[in-house]
Amino acid sequence: MNEKKQLDFNLKVISKLFILLLLAGKVIMADFQKVLSITKLKDTEYFTLTDAQASKLENKLIELGRFDTLLLNAPTSIDVSNYNTFPIMEISQYDQARTWHVHPGRNLVVFAHNLSTRRLIVKTAKEKDFELRSYPPKDQYSGPVPEDLDETTFITGVKIIDIKQSLDMPWEPAEYQITLVCFDWVSNTAKVILHNNGKQPIHNFNLPQPTDLKVDALLSKSDIEKPEITFSIPEKSDFETKNLSIQGKFKIPVTASDVLEIGKGKAVYIPIWFVMLERNIDYGSGLTSKFYVNSEILNQDPEKLVAEGIFKFSLRDIKPNLEKISTYPNKFACYMVINGDVFGPKVIQIEDK
Repeated sequence: MNEKKQLDFNLKVISKLFILLLLAGKVIMADFQKVLSITKLKDTEYFTLTDAQASKLENKLIELGRFDTLLLNAPTSIDVSNYNTFPIMEISQYDQARTWHVHPGRNLVVFAHNLSTRRLIVKTAKEKDFELRSYPPKDQYSGPVPEDLDETTFITGVKIIDIKQSLDMPWEPAEYQITLVCFDWVSNTAKVILHNNGKQPIHNFNLPQPTDLKVDALLSKSDIEKPEITFSIPEKSDFETKNLSIQGKFKIPVTASDVLEIGKGKAVYIPIWFVMLERNIDYGSGLTSKFYVNSEILNQDPEKLVAEGIFKFSLRDIKPNLEKISTYPNKFACYMVINGDVFGPKVIQIEDK
């Protein structure tokens, strides 16, 4: 038996063993932090990882057991004067039951939130010259998983992706929050600083435009460090954007960069991005739009302030030029993004009336 066949045989034996133990209730899923620790590299090693080294990492992960999710590792900083790539490590594990409904190669996208400009980029993780498939999809699976589908084997992958090429991002100092999303699977988030020979990014925020949707917030004192947001969407809707309602509530800590000079006073402006990802369609990006949380500060001390409020609007309200969501019935995974933190998913079925 050659080396490749032996490896395939070993993987199948190991995966079947874990499935049997899992069914017996004796397997504890591998700890995500262990997975990230095993695959964490030095910053310079992300640029030089070979296929053989990636395979060794995969074998170590297989020994951990099942973790059935999507994770990522990334360098903490990149000198744009020395490198011309933005490597991140995709770490994934899935079985055929997962691929029946969500094909990993067709759904992997990158959420890259530029903390220096507050711009969110949501695009495919593939390289720019990937082959676009026809629309509507001809190979989209539906219905329950077939009984004869092999659910005893699983695929564990470690892969370096250059997101600079696929995202077409400006190659200049900036601070990014990076998250991988595969339709309804969301990875951990990594912070990466781009610098130019030590020169750090300059924060340059844009004020909301008169046409942007704004949601009023109340300001109060709080010690929370991370944003909190909950939102809901209907389980089903037709293609009309005016009929897709989005509602929820938020609690967001105010940072110094959220406070802007407006005339003689100060105001808080925090952009919240809404993202819709269509299932099994690798057309290159998600549908993104944003609205602003805003409030006047008056005489309050900006330190440890939190903006709280509720919202309710239609997709048409934040995407006024979009009349229809799609032209083909499909599922969409919806997310909210605040300062690089990703909330969701909420899945909606778009169908004919």
